[in-house]
Amino acid sequence: MKNQIINISICIFFTMAFVACKKQGPATIDNIKPNLIFEVSGVRKFFSDTDYTALGRLYLNPAINYNFTESINDTGGVKRIQVSTDSLLRLSNVVSVPDHTSNNAIVTGNPIQIFEINGVESNPFTSFIMSGKMVPNSSTQQDSTIFIYCEGDDYNPNNTTHIIIPCIITNQPPNGYGWKRL
Repeated sequence: MKNQIINISICIFFTMAFVACKKQGPATIDNIKPNLIFEVSGVRKFFSDTDYTALGRLYLNPAINYNFTESINDTGGVKRIQVSTDSLLRLSNVVSVPDHTSNNAIVTGNPIQIFEINGVESNPFTSFIMSGKMVPNSSTQQDSTIFIYCEGDDYNPNNTTHIIIPCIITNQPPNGYGWKRL
């Protein structure tokens, strides 16, 4: 009974979010990039206006699964949102508004996992939301450096925004787990 209530609550939340992010009329083309946010629950929010590759590293415990939420918004309409990782940080239980599509690609011999939502210019949304779990590879014997790559855009081809988060999966972080400044 408790699981049914939780499932119904989740469906209501996503239905309300679906209605709330619909735009009236076609997409508006402007020169303002969309706002992109990636949050690792209980750890940190990452914003598209910051270069994290020069600031620090996200230390992840291979024994813990992390929840994430990625969102993008643009008043003129959102065209696409995407999150990708390599095989050492698997994404699972991904849900989104509107529905997501996923695929795997191979880049320089490494499998890359990609989850993406694509909009339609004639029937746009002002925001997309994607959430799920990040599962670090627990069988890694050495520290593994990986990246979480988030990207999104609106209907102006020059308005692509991104977040690149450098991560280290390790059993012995030098100063504890979470976001650590360089």
